[in-house]
Amino acid sequence: MNTEKMNVGGILYDICDAKAREMISDEYNTGKEYVEGDICIQDNKLYRAKAATTGVWDSTKWEEKPLAEIIREQNSKIIYCKTYTNTISSVPSGQNAYFSIDIDIPDGYEIGAVTLWCGDGTYGRIPCLYSSPSSRLYGFVHNAGNDASNLPVYASVLFVPNIIKS
Repeated sequence: MNTEKMNVGGILYDICDAKAREMISDEYNTGKEYVEGDICIQDNKLYRAKAATTGVWDSTKWEEKPLAEIIREQNSKIIYCKTYTNTISSVPSGQNAYFSIDIDIPDGYEIGAVTLWCGDGTYGRIPCLYSSPSSRLYGFVHNAGNDASNLPVYASVLFVPNIIKS
């Protein structure tokens, strides 16, 4: 039985099962090219690369990191939400009003989900269409009530990373 211990956040854990170790990270491999942000296990400790590296272990290129800290940092990059707004100048009673909202997509992210709403929320969720080349959301509202003017419309956009580093 393998009785190696792994340092996770300053606490030593017995990692007897090779499969369990692999679920955390791979052992450092001198033949692999690592980029900044990659993680590995070296001497039963978890490390994250501070810079690109390959070949013989170079401790100046790595920083020891607790697993909980790595997970917290990665989670902060997984979800990014931003709300955008626009105004519909006029929505006559019984009519549809079409609108667009320009969005800026952060580098390294793509749209995961969109929710549109209008005014004080009485219009509920609004159907929308996303146009990726122009980074513009399109939607419409149907006014079943009285004429409305200067009606604010909002888009909450959930962005997710294009690629999540392991």
